[in-house]
Amino acid sequence: MGMKSSAVDGVSRIFGRRTVSTYKQHGGNEIMGTKATVVFGMVVSMCLACTLNVWGGWSDVVAVPVGADTYVRGYDDGSYSARNSNMGTQTSFHTYRTSYRTDNRKSYLAFDVDGIRDLKRNRVVDAVLQMRVTNVNPYTGHTTAGASWHGITDNNDWDLSVLSETSITYNNAPKNDLGGSYFVSDGVVELGNLSHTSDHIGEILSYDVTDYVSWALGQNPTFGSDDAYDEDGLISILWANSWPASSYVYWNSKEAVGEDAFAPVLLVTVVPEPAVITLLGACTLLVAVRRPRHC
Repeated sequence: MGMKSSAVDGVSRIFGRRTVSTYKQHGGNEIMGTKATVVFGMVVSMCLACTLNVWGGWSDVVAVPVGADTYVRGYDDGSYSARNSNMGTQTSFHTYRTSYRTDNRKSYLAFDVDGIRDLKRNRVVDAVLQMRVTNVNPYTGHTTAGASWHGITDNNDWDLSVLSETSITYNNAPKNDLGGSYFVSDGVVELGNLSHTSDHIGEILSYDVTDYVSWALGQNPTFGSDDAYDEDGLISILWANSWPASSYVYWNSKEAVGEDAFAPVLLVTVVPEPAVITLLGACTLLVAVRRPRHC
């Protein structure tokens, strides 16, 4: 899913200690003419409501930078184990799955979306996670390497105040299935799955997380059938290898440096709630009714 680049009028909004960048898009709607009547005002207000609510004439795209990103490794050959090793300072994270010495590798990303709650009376219509692919290695005889992304929906997610980016390991990572290549099923929902090819190397891909972000903000309470929303506003997106085994996909982490480095970012598009649209229409009607008449 690509993002349109027509956004203008960039601003910065600060909510407490959290900062998110927003790019506002304004539809061009002007009410012109004289001798406005009540009927005219009603028609204009209805058209305004339809334009803003259906066509997205007024929307905010909120950019939320990744708060933490890393991978964990389950390698254990009996004499050496990577299960207590931390990878939080690595310049990339990746997915890998194999039965050989249980060397499964899974990635964890954390985003603070609590600041979006302060964009009052707005609803989420789109959310994508953008990440730059740095390497794709399909297993012998295959042309793709699959990776799946997952969300935690029971509020037992990656709490950075308890488990920092430089402390998380395979053994203590939340929702990790220690004996398997994926995650425990309780409180975890698969959000998507994509087959990557060598053509994706160097590209910034968009991975859809709309339903998950909507759930986190309390706008999609039935998603995942666990808790109705994310209580602390800190969401976790987990990654695992899906197909085939022994293939892997790498992405830039926020620690990456260089001209092509790109840190993961969550782009959330919000529009006014219908109630706000109705209020705008009512105000338009009031202006039309009170407009002075001219001979």
